[in-house]
Amino acid sequence: MNTILPAPNGPYLCGGDFVVVTASGERAASQATLCRCGGSANKPYCDSSHERLRFADAGRLPASATPGRAESGAATLTPLANGPLQVDGPVTIVATDGRTSAGNPLLLCRCGGSSTKPFCDGTHRRNGFTG
Repeated sequence: MNTILPAPNGPYLCGGDFVVVTASGERAASQATLCRCGGSANKPYCDSSHERLRFADAGRLPASATPGRAESGAATLTPLANGPLQVDGPVTIVATDGRTSAGNPLLLCRCGGSSTKPFCDGTHRRNGFTG
């Protein structure tokens, strides 16, 4: 099963059967640590900028998240230009409180500003996020 854990005050911790798409091409990965604070100089990967920026998010799902777990299979993680992380394929989001949600596709926040973290709410269009 593919899982993405939004770490408290930190990055997305991804585990499973993933392909991460970057400007330099695709890279298969069984683990990846991806930025969700918007500050990494190595996007889509985390460079620990969340610590310097004092990024604050408990890593929980919004109340509106649909509970569930995904089936198995490969998933592709594509950071959209100046926007969210598009997740295509079966993925389970595992919150710090143990709640889970699944979806295919999903759009996850990369700018750090969404009010529905870990999901994108379009804030990147207003806060000047680039990456």
